[in-house]
Amino acid sequence: MTEHPEPDIRLDVNLRNPGQFFACCGALELASRLWPGTPENGWTSPEGWFAGSGPQKTFEIATHSGTEQPLTVILARLADEEPIVELAEDHEAYAGGDRKPVVLRAPFRLRLDWWLDSYRGADKSELKVWAGQ
Repeated sequence: MTEHPEPDIRLDVNLRNPGQFFACCGALELASRLWPGTPENGWTSPEGWFAGSGPQKTFEIATHSGTEQPLTVILARLADEEPIVELAEDHEAYAGGDRKPVVLRAPFRLRLDWWLDSYRGADKSELKVWAGQ
């Protein structure tokens, strides 16, 4: 059995629900962008894992941030009054109206473009969750 550090974020998740699974992945990604490994925490980046048994599990994240309520910090940054989403610099290269790549600005610096029909030169996207793939 693997020893895990003490988590400071716990999310209830049904692993039979792909949306909840991907939300857990996104929470870990956002935590790792807010609290990357630093000398203060021994260069330890956030870690995440599923715990429990059966389809109802928890997804646990140890941010190693020293923050009292890290999930509250993440949500506050996403809900900040100043918009953090903007069109990607190369958005003009994409046809299709409002289906253009966007970027979450600081502190996340994350490009979102998985919904595009054309991805990395392919004829169609490798992942379209609304199409049941």
